Amino acid sequence: MLHKRILILHSSSDLYGAGRSLLRSSKALVNEGYHIKVLLSDDGPLCESIKELGGEVEILRLGILRKKYLKLLGLINRLYYLSAAIWKIYKMIKRENYPIVYSNTSTVLAGAYAAKLAKVKHVNHVREIVLSPQVYKKFITSSLKQTSDLIICVSNAVLENYPPLKAAGTAKVIYNGIDFEKYYSNQKNENEPFTVTTIGRINPGKGQLFFLKVINEIIKEYGNVNIKFQIVGDPYTGYEYILKEILDYIEQENLGDYVDYLGFRKDIPEILANSDLFILPSNEPDSLPNVVLEAMSSSLPVIATLSGGASEMVVLGKSGYLVEIDNIEQTKNAVMQLYFNRNESKAMGLEGRKIVEQKFSLERYEQELLKAINALYQ
Repeated sequence: MLHKRILILHSSSDLYGAGRSLLRSSKALVNEGYHIKVLLSDDGPLCESIKELGGEVEILRLGILRKKYLKLLGLINRLYYLSAAIWKIYKMIKRENYPIVYSNTSTVLAGAYAAKLAKVKHVNHVREIVLSPQVYKKFITSSLKQTSDLIICVSNAVLENYPPLKAAGTAKVIYNGIDFEKYYSNQKNENEPFTVTTIGRINPGKGQLFFLKVINEIIKEYGNVNIKFQIVGDPYTGYEYILKEILDYIEQENLGDYVDYLGFRKDIPEILANSDLFILPSNEPDSLPNVVLEAMSSSLPVIATLSGGASEMVVLGKSGYLVEIDNIEQTKNAVMQLYFNRNESKAMGLEGRKIVEQKFSLERYEQELLKAINALYQ
C-alpha cells in the first residue's frame, strides 16, 4: 500500500465557506494518518490554519479559472499560468511521491491535469454550479469527467447541474458537515434590536445589493422599526466596485442608521449568536453554502433564495423560508413575519439546529469523505 500522502489544491487562502470546509476536510485527513500538503495561489488566513493542523503549505500561482478571464487576453493569461503550474505540480508529484491529488474546487485545473500526466489518482470536490456561458460549462464538465477518479458534489443541485458526470457514475454527493458545538443559540435581551445578518464574500452572485433593497423597502413601509441589519464579508479581488456600490447605496438611501457593514470577520459564531435572523440573498445558484449551516447551528431561522442547494438545507415553513431570486416583496414579507412573530422565529431556529445535528454533522461528513478517499488506495 502506498504511503498516505495527499496533495491538495484550493482556489483561495481566505476562510470563507470553501476555505473552512477545506480546513475540516484537512483535519479529518490528518487524524486519519495522512500527510497533507496544500497548494494556494497566495498567502492568507487559511495558510496558518493548515499549518496549525500539522500540514504543509506552499504558495504557487495556480492559474485559477474564473469567469472574469473568459476573454481573449484573459484566456491567454490563464493558459500561461496554468501551463506553468501543471508542470511544477507534475514534478512535485513525482519528486514527493503523492499518490492522490485533491482539488477542492472545480476552478482549480492545474492539479487535475498534473495528476493525469503523472498517472496518479485525482479527486475533485465540486462546489460550484455553472450555468453560463455554455462553452465554459461544457469545458468544466469535460475537464471533470476526463481527469477525475472521484468527483464529490456538495449537493444534489450540483450533481444535477452536470448530467454527464451523473451518467458516468464517478460522482457522488457528500453534504458538507459542521461542528455545530462551536455555535450557540441567541441569548439576546428582548429589548435589543432584532438583528438580521447576511454573511458572504462580496461578488456578483451573493446578492448583497438585493439585501439592501429589501431593507430599503422595509424602512419605507414600516418606518422606524427596531431592526438592525448586518453585512459581513469583503470582496474578491476585482470586485471592489461592488463594495463601493453597496456603501454608496447605503449612503444615498440614508440607511446608515439601520445597516452596519462589518467587512471580513473571524468571530462568526459570536456574530450569529447576536443575530435573530439569517438571510442568504444569492442571486446566482449557491451550491451548499456553509454559512447557512452555521446560522442553523446557531438556532437562527433562515431566509434563503431558491438558488442551488438552499432547499436541501432549509425546510420551508419549519426552519425558515425559501423565496424567489430577486423577489423583494417575498423576502420583505418573510422578514417581517419573523420580526412580528418572535415565538415562530425561535421555533424555526431550534428546528434548524435539529436538522444540522441529524443531517449535516461533522462526524457524518468525515466518515463519508474518508471512506471515499481511502477507497482509492484499494
